[in-house]
Amino acid sequence: MASIGGPIQQVPPELLTEIFLRFSDIAHDISRIGESAWVLTHVCQLWREIALRTPPLWASFAYTNSTRFPLKLIRTQLALSKREPLSFRVDFACDALIPIQVLLKETIGLCVFDILMEEADRWKNVTLLIPDDALGLFVDIITTSQDEFSLLQLFSIYRQRVLFTDGITIPSSMFITAPILSTIKLFPFIDVIFPWSQLTEIETSRLPVDVEFMIIRESQFLRKLVTTNRCGLEDLTVPNVQPVIHTALRVFGPMYTSILPHLVLPSLTQLVFDLFVDRDPPDALSDFIGRSGSFLRCLSLLVHLPPPATALPVGFEQQFVNTFSQMHILVELKVELDFTPMLDHEQDLGPILLDALQSSPLVLPKLEKLEISARKCICSLEDIVGLVQYRWVKAVVNGGGVARLRVVDVECDGLRKMSRDDAFHCMENLRRFKKEGLEFSVVM
Repeated sequence: MASIGGPIQQVPPELLTEIFLRFSDIAHDISRIGESAWVLTHVCQLWREIALRTPPLWASFAYTNSTRFPLKLIRTQLALSKREPLSFRVDFACDALIPIQVLLKETIGLCVFDILMEEADRWKNVTLLIPDDALGLFVDIITTSQDEFSLLQLFSIYRQRVLFTDGITIPSSMFITAPILSTIKLFPFIDVIFPWSQLTEIETSRLPVDVEFMIIRESQFLRKLVTTNRCGLEDLTVPNVQPVIHTALRVFGPMYTSILPHLVLPSLTQLVFDLFVDRDPPDALSDFIGRSGSFLRCLSLLVHLPPPATALPVGFEQQFVNTFSQMHILVELKVELDFTPMLDHEQDLGPILLDALQSSPLVLPKLEKLEISARKCICSLEDIVGLVQYRWVKAVVNGGGVARLRVVDVECDGLRKMSRDDAFHCMENLRRFKKEGLEFSVVM
């Protein structure tokens, strides 16, 4: 080992440290679970010396129920990290089976959290996974801290399994002393006052429509707002207010369709949208896009048709055409169809969506990536290949005005039967398309 490591020991320690950090993919990666930083100290004496005198390496870590000796490890890592900003992911849900009354006393999880809270002024990128019945406790400890979270930029909190905050005592404000906090991810949503005016990214679960509207109104620098778990909720209305023009928001996943008439988002480039056929206005999305004048590049559309309905309404494909006609530079389209077809026949994917993408005049002329998830529909391989060929021909005829489909991913319940000759013709076309760069997959 000495002969192997001899030449490299001639390199200045400062340069060795820089090389070590540059090629160590765990230096700032808190998604890795385990004791990876410690592994580097066992490679050789040289690496051990470099690791132990490299504080940024120890400032990023993860704690789970699989971590051995967590208290000793975290205390040592905090000492080795000196005063470097901390990025960590801690899974306190490993204590989820312990009642809250016990958790309040002397569990390892709470001891770890106490240690981390002593370093609150060094928090930079923090992700906490919290037991079901302990969310209120952890939030209370954070908000009662006397330290300023002067370095905190990203804060994420996830409560295991339960998505509601019913019965939890929540303080009125949180992270008011975090001057550079820009990103929060809250699952579930915690209804407190955040420093909205400085936030740029928010991801959360269910929240009231008036709160969603308030967040957009108060967060003038917000670039991303995505909410989830709209299924099963009644669509509530926004109070009678003036429409808000938000010029910074680029990525938006609204909780309720009823909020769209009150928003104008000219900078929007990516939209995640749940469409409930039984209760949403058919032109809600197209009207919103047209009014905003935004240039969408990515659209993710989840179409719900709750039971007992078993088929999409007649002419629904025209609704797709009307919506897509507003999106002249859309590059990526993902459509998921969520409904149960009639028992005596299977719903054909072609008339629902594929026909809309071959309309005349052509919609979505810049489309390059298409993902379709229709696990309860059948589709025709001939129709899918025909769609690719149709749009490729349009691209050749129109030159730069129409883009070729580059990626096509389809998930469905099965393929419609076809003759041997038709199957051979489809496969020949697919081979030709793949040689010219098409990425194609069908999952059943």
